Amino acid sequence: MTWITKKTGPVSVEVGCHLLNDKIAGAKLNLVYFGDFSGELFDSFMNVARNYENYLFYHASGECARAHGAKQNSIAVFRTFDNSPVHYEGDSST
Repeated sequence: MTWITKKTGPVSVEVGCHLLNDKIAGAKLNLVYFGDFSGELFDSFMNVARNYENYLFYHASGECARAHGAKQNSIAVFRTFDNSPVHYEGDSST
């Protein structure tokens, strides 16, 4: 994703379960939120997406979480190196 696209487009792209694997396979670093598109964790995720350019950001319904080893209303890092995904277990304010 180019800098211009990141600054002028949506900070995170909503994707359906059937497209998520294709999206995350296309970049070295991806951060994915699974769950309801509201609440403290989602708001924190979107704030991070606004401010970091090293990752591609996606959000998907909670229905997609289980297929990716995640939980409802959670965040995971998908990467093309080392172990992936890495599930975030911390506080929504960090």
